[in-house]
Amino acid sequence: MKSPISIVALLILPLLFISSCGGGGGGDDETLRHFIDISSPLEGKIVNQDSINVLIAVGSNRLYTPQGSITWINESPYGTSSGQLPFRGFCLLFCSAASGKIPLFREANRITFQYEDASESVTVHYQHLVKVNVNIRDGIGGELSHVTIKREGDKTYESFTTAGSISYSLVPGNYVFSAFIKQPQNPECFTFTPERIDAVFTHYDTTRSFSFNASKKTIDCYEISGSVQSNFFVTPNIQLTDSLGNKLSVFAIGGTYRFPHLASGTYIVEPLTTAPTVLPANSRTVEITGANVLNVDFDIFFPP
Repeated sequence: MKSPISIVALLILPLLFISSCGGGGGGDDETLRHFIDISSPLEGKIVNQDSINVLIAVGSNRLYTPQGSITWINESPYGTSSGQLPFRGFCLLFCSAASGKIPLFREANRITFQYEDASESVTVHYQHLVKVNVNIRDGIGGELSHVTIKREGDKTYESFTTAGSISYSLVPGNYVFSAFIKQPQNPECFTFTPERIDAVFTHYDTTRSFSFNASKKTIDCYEISGSVQSNFFVTPNIQLTDSLGNKLSVFAIGGTYRFPHLASGTYIVEPLTTAPTVLPANSRTVEITGANVLNVDFDIFFPP
């Protein structure tokens, strides 16, 4: 839900209170009762920020417009906070609306809204995320790109980075990170130290950074590179396939691509596109024989 609250939202809210706010009213001998409605379904909501925007409407069983403000209190295992939300608008004639931002503690937040005799409570979960940066160093002061990072936690993921680093937003917990070269690239091109990084992230962590250092082995490694031109505004991914069927795809950034860390051998390079015309061919067979292979280019044409 976004803030500030729009006039349209304030006009829609009273539909929830028609029976109590504008529907005939009670007699003078009827006890005054107020009603609170939380316009957004907050109960059980999981958020990744340390506050939440709310829109609250208050009506009653009498034909009058509530005045003043709503009191709120937030109770959690990590602390308690409270405050007030002044009424800032009306929903039709006999209903008032308040909006504002409620700060959250880690994990479960039990938020209670109170106006005179009426109260409503919701539980909102703040799932704290830790920003984690993993960098790959080439041993001579720079970054090594086109490396696979494995992340093990409650699940296992592998991420291929062409930038020499990768960032994650992770919930607190235990994780293991490792870096390696994955086929169809040549795993023998580099060794990485440390072999693995064991990390524990807590609710008190905000940002953590780690680095792997790559050491080039004595084996020679090569690359295939080229350019991709298209008459359409989308440039496709380029896929590399080795003789064993292992595949790797990269995005042609700025119309160029490269596949480094390759052994000598035969590879197939192809754009992943549905274009009817690809020149010089839909795929190209490339042979590496002890040297880099450059200018493996493609021109892609879509019909006008």
